[in-house]
Amino acid sequence: MRVLLALLLAVIAGLPQIRGQWTYTVATVAGSDWVGDHGPATQALLFQAEGLTTDAAGNLYIAEAQGHRVRQVSPAGVISTIAGTGQPGFSGDGGPAAAAQLNAPYGLAFDNHGNLYIADLGNARVRRVAPDGTIATVASAALISPRNLALDFAGNLYISDFDGQQVYKLGPDGVLAPFVTSGLRYPTALAIDRSGVLYIADSENHLVRKFDRGVLTSVAAAATPTGLAFDASGTLYIADSTAGRIVKVPPAGGPVSTLPVSARDLAFASDGSLFATAGTLVSRVLPGTPRIVAGGGSTAFGDYGDARIARLNHPTGVAADALGNVYIADRDNHRIRRVSPDGIITTIAGTGAQGNTGDGGPATLARLNGPTSVSLDAAGNLYVADTGNHRVRKFTPGGIMLAVTDTVSPVDTAADSAGNLYIADSGARRIYRAAATGVVVPFLDGFQSPGGVALDRDGNLYYTDSAAGRVWRRGVSGVVTELGAGGWINPRGVAVSESGDIFVADSGLGRVFRVDSFGSAVPLAIDGAIGTPWAVAIGPAGTLYVADPDGNRVRILTVTSVDAVNAASLLPGPLAPGMLVAILGTGNAGGVLATEVSFAGYPAAILALDASRILVQAPVQIAGMSQVEIKVASAIIVATVADAAPALFTTGSGQVAAVNEDGTPNSAEHPVSRGSWVSFYATGEGVAGLPVAVRIGGYAAEVLYSGAVAGYPGLFQINARIPAGYMAPGILNVVVTVGDAPSQAGVTIAVQ
Repeated sequence: MRVLLALLLAVIAGLPQIRGQWTYTVATVAGSDWVGDHGPATQALLFQAEGLTTDAAGNLYIAEAQGHRVRQVSPAGVISTIAGTGQPGFSGDGGPAAAAQLNAPYGLAFDNHGNLYIADLGNARVRRVAPDGTIATVASAALISPRNLALDFAGNLYISDFDGQQVYKLGPDGVLAPFVTSGLRYPTALAIDRSGVLYIADSENHLVRKFDRGVLTSVAAAATPTGLAFDASGTLYIADSTAGRIVKVPPAGGPVSTLPVSARDLAFASDGSLFATAGTLVSRVLPGTPRIVAGGGSTAFGDYGDARIARLNHPTGVAADALGNVYIADRDNHRIRRVSPDGIITTIAGTGAQGNTGDGGPATLARLNGPTSVSLDAAGNLYVADTGNHRVRKFTPGGIMLAVTDTVSPVDTAADSAGNLYIADSGARRIYRAAATGVVVPFLDGFQSPGGVALDRDGNLYYTDSAAGRVWRRGVSGVVTELGAGGWINPRGVAVSESGDIFVADSGLGRVFRVDSFGSAVPLAIDGAIGTPWAVAIGPAGTLYVADPDGNRVRILTVTSVDAVNAASLLPGPLAPGMLVAILGTGNAGGVLATEVSFAGYPAAILALDASRILVQAPVQIAGMSQVEIKVASAIIVATVADAAPALFTTGSGQVAAVNEDGTPNSAEHPVSRGSWVSFYATGEGVAGLPVAVRIGGYAAEVLYSGAVAGYPGLFQINARIPAGYMAPGILNVVVTVGDAPSQAGVTIAVQ
């Protein structure tokens, strides 16, 4: 009876791992594509600002090669995106430029009709944005990597083809033809002087050259010329990017001078102002003292506001506590961020400046260096894999940053109930165990690049080897079992729920998987995109949190499908009257905790429930129905009804929950002897009194007893004698048949 009670408690606690398929919806918890549009340009984000141009109205245009956008800064200093979505690719011709995709745009130029030309380098084409905002391709054939543009007074567009090592001319008639075909090495910037002569920044020849009436001559030397612009007097300004200067070449052969300003490209406005790009900033260089006019915004924008509007910078770690707080390793912002249950984001550790300081003081004043992961222990301490600093650090509930240990390259941590901390170290290719006493020892070796670590409530350790594409479980006894063998590409984060569900984020496959009790990996059915899943964590109500570093987001996955399954097999299928039914995904269906379940209007006894499932007994009144409508709060499930739908309870990996004749639970360590008897426990026998049969290892077993278990609704017991004679010992299949309905496949019993 003690064994039976333990079995029932396991069922109520939800220990059997769910093999049924749930559908998850995706929402964003934190992170956005915020770049500062419609706000002050000096607070906006720019990613690799390259080409510059201006229009007659005083607007400044910036090509963001890494941001895959073209931005406009108004005379009032307000920034907006006029072309590109921010995602690299090619799309949108014939439609609004702001909805089109660009791929590393570089050069920009305006013609006299208000058309903006874009050197869409990554797409190997030149595109034009008309005054009405529509975009179209105007040149693509023959171009390899169009980098910079210039227009002459006759409307000819000149295109420097960086890898093609020549300059093309696109005439007003739309004909593209080679113009300067030899003598150039990786040409970049182009400019037209007052006489209509073309100047070329010949970057690998370290020269600025002009092409006049078919003759190419040198004008000035520069370390790496990448930008050219003429002022109203005809002085040529050269952005000498690697030398960190702007070179001024007067028109009449006067002395060459320099400005100590680093620049990638240059453009003059109609009022004589000279603008320059430099990485993430655009400055007005002249007149007066240089000042920033665009860029400089924070990639950690958004603290104390809605986390869904905030900016993250490659988040690679996520953890959640029981109160609903979500913790994020905001790696490239060198911060740990927290999203409170009301959706507000704050920085709780790290100043944002890369460094290695602050132990023993407030975590918000400490400096981190590329923190990769976060994890929590039972006392509420937050462990940080401070990867760039080769350390593991601890953020206490009181907000103090403490040192834990130094390692080579820690990437993830997990704490057990005894205070031991397990550390996955990709650089050392091992997992360490840091004892509560402070002693750190190697625990597991032989990895290519260990990724995630996690512990279940029994102390079993789960871990991934990202580079090797493997996932394991190490039991408390030391037995190691591989999970999902051969099904991974780049498994990283791993998490285990209180009920034993195992989740793995595989960034190579772009999927999150659940590992079932047989060790098989099944991808989650997800309604939405999760980008590149890197880490996974489990929060209240069974929600999943996924860190998506490439998308600069943390996602939340919630179960939306509702299913009623056999409580023993946890598989979909017909339901029998009186059987135990697990209703999955509806612990808080409709947004409230379900307290009533009915089958065709008949109340069903709720035996147990948690945030993700409800255990009920199907009313006997559904006997004779072909289908039944199950109502759980606002959710409706339609299920098939059968006279019998038997399923055996298992203890994991398909091992049947059975008691041997000597009173020991059946297992590989305690097999049952041939010729002796064993007790199985199942549900789904129905109420029609159908005959029960048992087969073990393919052989018929004598049924000694079959019937309900007093005091345990929905449970029935079968006592059967193990076949002797020709049946060989081993791990054998067991099937119980009620009438014509067999129990689930894959269930085994240990026989000696």
